[in-house]
Amino acid sequence: MKTTISFIFLFTIYLFGNSQILQLKENVKIKWGEEIKMKKGSYFDDVLYANERTICLTKWIKDDFIIEIQDKNLHPILEQEIELKIDKKKLSLEGIFEFGDNIVLMASRSDKKSKINTLYYKSIHKETLKEKSDWSVLSEISFLKKRRDGYFSYTLSDDEEKLLIYISQPYDGDDSPEKFGFKVFDKTMDVLWDKDVKLKYNENLFAIKNFIISDMADVYVIGRKLIRDVDKPKQIASYEYHILSYTFDNNNQDYQIELEDKSIKDITFGFNHVGNLVCGGFYSENGTFSSGIKGTFYIVIDTEMGDVISNTSKALDEDFITQDWSDRYKVKVEKKKAKAERKGKKAKEIEAYKFDLKDFVIYKDGSATILAEQYYVRVVTTTTTDSNGNK
Repeated sequence: MKTTISFIFLFTIYLFGNSQILQLKENVKIKWGEEIKMKKGSYFDDVLYANERTICLTKWIKDDFIIEIQDKNLHPILEQEIELKIDKKKLSLEGIFEFGDNIVLMASRSDKKSKINTLYYKSIHKETLKEKSDWSVLSEISFLKKRRDGYFSYTLSDDEEKLLIYISQPYDGDDSPEKFGFKVFDKTMDVLWDKDVKLKYNENLFAIKNFIISDMADVYVIGRKLIRDVDKPKQIASYEYHILSYTFDNNNQDYQIELEDKSIKDITFGFNHVGNLVCGGFYSENGTFSSGIKGTFYIVIDTEMGDVISNTSKALDEDFITQDWSDRYKVKVEKKKAKAERKGKKAKEIEAYKFDLKDFVIYKDGSATILAEQYYVRVVTTTTTDSNGNK
């Protein structure tokens, strides 16, 4: 009998960071709460806010969605069930977050009959948990096919004063331009401004990766553009990254993010304390489609002028890259390197297995920390036989 066991290894790394920031204070104390027993199919979902007196979180008890406030000893003191329905029809939870004095709950429903995907919201007082409004419409998407009904997403500004609703329009075909929209709200859920965008790039050539909103309510979108030689359609393509800016006064920009002789593998961005864009991520020196990572990069862009203020990169230490390599794999890499040198070719760079970006923290001194996770599966297969020698 063959038994296959999969092992998942998790790693985290910190980059661009001030090492002093990452050190835990000596007086840090960890306080464990009492064990909480929950019914089967029930679980805590998210923490909405926490202060010196209380913590507010969400939980599911089977199909019931509940907001709960606990005291500093993690004892429940107040809870409120939220019905995710409108006109007796179920809604899909899209997000819930603290916004000013309220908790804002967003949910959507895609109606295949009317062919409209609708985003709703309601406000809940964050201390009493009393609903301050019924479900109200935030945005709508019209679609032709159920499987292509678009989607909604959101993010808050760093000062948590502005809310950005991102509206992804349904896919219309490879030759159609990439389309999306957004709406910007203040803490009273009044619309500050909105915009529908139709890019000059086709949908099959441009993919939106992320979006952020500044404290000034300006919107920035990062996307990846596919570069293909029309005369050589079967040749492997390459990518380039663009940051698109949209401002209330219509001062729109298109910044191309470039690294000399390097391929960007992953990228994230945010704002520093003076409002400039800060980009960070990983690069490879083995080409666009390499799964490896050679190092990290850090770019600062002046949002007023569009100029690149800083563009630096740093290779990962070889000891860090190879720390989990087996001796057998190290020998294999050395043989490949020697073979390439004998043929007069440039050997591939030694690179780390890919990391996934999880968070990007920017500090007032100009430094930044990237939190990333590396995971892979190692499969071990064992073969056993019974007394008759059967596998």
